[in-house]
Amino acid sequence: MSSTIGVENISHTNGTVAATVSSGGAIALTSPLPVSSGGTGLSSASGMVKILDTTITNQADFVLTSSHINSTYDKYQMFYHFLPATDGPNLYAYAYVGGSRITSTNHSIQIFPLDGGGVTTNTSIDIFFRLNKYNVGNANGEGVSGSAILQNVNSTTAPYCISGQNTEIYTGGLPVQNVFGGSAKPSQRADVLNGIQFIFSGGNIASGTFQLYGVA
Repeated sequence: MSSTIGVENISHTNGTVAATVSSGGAIALTSPLPVSSGGTGLSSASGMVKILDTTITNQADFVLTSSHINSTYDKYQMFYHFLPATDGPNLYAYAYVGGSRITSTNHSIQIFPLDGGGVTTNTSIDIFFRLNKYNVGNANGEGVSGSAILQNVNSTTAPYCISGQNTEIYTGGLPVQNVFGGSAKPSQRADVLNGIQFIFSGGNIASGTFQLYGVA
């Protein structure tokens, strides 16, 4: 014998509707649940919100536009995989400010492989960040897979910046783990980021996936 309970709204003791339950069973918070009452203080506007989940197929570049990165969130989390069409390129990311790609040396970047190789540093470069240390392989199973956190997107007092980590399979089929970062210079702290272009130094992106979340 089984029983079914049908619930549309869940209310707090103060009478406020705190959550709704859809016909499919999904629960959505509509107001904060106070910590003092055993809640977390979180509302539906808290946490990570998926903005983009897409597949990349044989294209020259991949661009996050102002439809993805804008004033809605100041912090973003991204997950990615990129496979180059040709063997051995580098994977770069360029920043867009005011709808235009930055071509002046407004950034500082670093990338460090965990195999003990040296740190690549450039304190005055047009690239926002570089995702690989060694040349990226293009055979089946190779490429670059990782995640990164983007911050200060809309700040005018702290420069936009990113930090991340990935697993890179470089030419020859060997994997290496990297940590990397990039930032606008302090002198560019008033620049508001509204786009990022991912592009290999040579050849197309053969395939890939990309997920982007806004962090409330």
